[in-house]
Amino acid sequence: MNIPEDIFVEVCRHLKFWDILELQLLSKNTRWLIQKSKWTHTSIILHNMLDINEKITYLVSNFNFACYDLSQCNMLTNKSIIFLCTFKSLHILDLSHNNTVTDELIKSLCEVYETYRYSINSLSLSNNKKITYASIFSLANAISNNHHFLHDLDISYCSNIMDSSIRTLGEAITLHHNKNMKSLHALNLCGCLQLTSWSIITLIHIHTLNLYGLFKVSFRTYEILRNNGVNIIYKDSSQLV
Repeated sequence: MNIPEDIFVEVCRHLKFWDILELQLLSKNTRWLIQKSKWTHTSIILHNMLDINEKITYLVSNFNFACYDLSQCNMLTNKSIIFLCTFKSLHILDLSHNNTVTDELIKSLCEVYETYRYSINSLSLSNNKKITYASIFSLANAISNNHHFLHDLDISYCSNIMDSSIRTLGEAITLHHNKNMKSLHALNLCGCLQLTSWSIITLIHIHTLNLYGLFKVSFRTYEILRNNGVNIIYKDSSQLV
C-alpha cells in the first residue's frame, strides 16, 4: 500500500533522523518516499563524528533534510559546509561552537547564497572565536544583494565583533526597509561585549534583538529602539524567541 507523502512525514516527524534512515530497509517504496520527502522538522545532528564530511555529502546528495545541527563539529571542512549550502532546501544551519568556522568560510557561504539566490531561515554562528568584523561585513553584503537571504542570525558570544560591522549590517537592513522589502528579522547579539550604542542604534528597523550583556549600550538607545517597535530580548540565551 502506498502511503501519501504528507501522512508519512507527519507520522515520522518525531523520530530521530537515523531512525528515519533505517526505515528505508522496509521496502523500496519506503526508501523512495524517505528520499523524496521534505523533512522540515527533523534535525540532522552530527556532533563530532569522525566521518562527518562524508555523512554530509551522503545526506545532501540523497535526502531533503532541511535542518542541520553541526555545532561542536570541529572535523568539518569548508568544502562540506559550502556543499551543504548549495542545497536549496536547507532551512536551519547551526555552526556554533566550531573552531573550523572562519571569516573565509562565511565569505564563501555568502557568495553561494548571492550566486544561487537561495534563502535560509536561521543561521547560528554563536560562540565562534574566529568570527570577526569581516564575517559580518560579508553577511551584510549578502543581505544587501539578496534581501530574502536570511531571516534569523545568531552571532552571540562572538567576542571579536565590532561596531563598524554591525553598523554595516544595520544599513543593509534599513536599505530594504526603505524599499518596503523584508530583510533580516531577528538578530542575537547576546554577549558581544564590544558593541556600543553607536552601532546598535542602526538596528532600528529589525524586528527582534537579543542584547543581553551589552553594557555599553545606553538606556536612551533601548528607549529609541522600543519606541520604533523593536522587540528587545534581554536574556542569556542563544534563542531569539
